[in-house]
Amino acid sequence: MATNKIDYDVLEQASKTYSNEAAAIAEVLSKLDSVNSTLAEGWQNDTARAFIERYETEHKKALQAARDSIADIADYIARYRQAEIERDASGANSVRG
Repeated sequence: MATNKIDYDVLEQASKTYSNEAAAIAEVLSKLDSVNSTLAEGWQNDTARAFIERYETEHKKALQAARDSIADIADYIARYRQAEIERDASGANSVRG
């Protein structure tokens, strides 16, 4: 027989950790945008424009996708946790009558 154990505190902590890491990536994105803005003031040639274009079209999008994926994981864990709490409460109520 399979065991079904769910530690709601572990799930909550995992969700918070994923959420915090998504926020950390958002902060990195903000810092990089600021650095690139400053960089653009002091570096103005074709190479600079190519650098910024590549950052905007590739690297920034990859970081945004990572942030969004990690946030989705946090949301999934939180929703799963809540659904299991409700399912367990419903099952307990059914047993109680």
